[in-house]
Amino acid sequence: MFAIQLSQSLSLELLTPDHADAIFALTEANRDSLGRWLAWVEKSTSVAATHAFIRGCQEDWLEDRGYHVAIRHQGRVVGVAEHHSISTANRSTELGYWLETASQGSKGVLATCRYLCEDAFTRMKMHRVRLRTGVDNTRSRKVAERLGFKLEGVAREAELVGGVFLDCALYGLLAHEWKATG
Repeated sequence: MFAIQLSQSLSLELLTPDHADAIFALTEANRDSLGRWLAWVEKSTSVAATHAFIRGCQEDWLEDRGYHVAIRHQGRVVGVAEHHSISTANRSTELGYWLETASQGSKGVLATCRYLCEDAFTRMKMHRVRLRTGVDNTRSRKVAERLGFKLEGVAREAELVGGVFLDCALYGLLAHEWKATG
């Protein structure tokens, strides 16, 4: 397991079964706000389902398909971030994240995503990082734009969330663009 201290109050830990209770409790407490944007929320109905998700995350880690981290603020788990859908052939990955409602706007997700982008372009040797979010999810779109991601288009009715098809804003960031911002 790895742990990264991003600041005095913010850290990341590789997701393990030890996080299941906290992740499920966050999902329950933030079900309405998370469920507006994330399809997986309606399937996350028990601690057992959260354990199954984490087992899948651990398999992804072992098979080099991605990794998920718990985001801790002042020692408390407040969200999750990840690299998923890694393509070694294309040297690309997709960045994802979510935070509890109370922590949104705290810049914790920005620092987390900045770290994950740096990791993608340096350690993982990725050429491209993708990010996809609901067109109307202005907070998530601001994170992408603050990190230097470029809007590449809109996928119309691309994700079924809560029985509604959402349009998704598609963002991309290339290694040479990341180096230029550093």
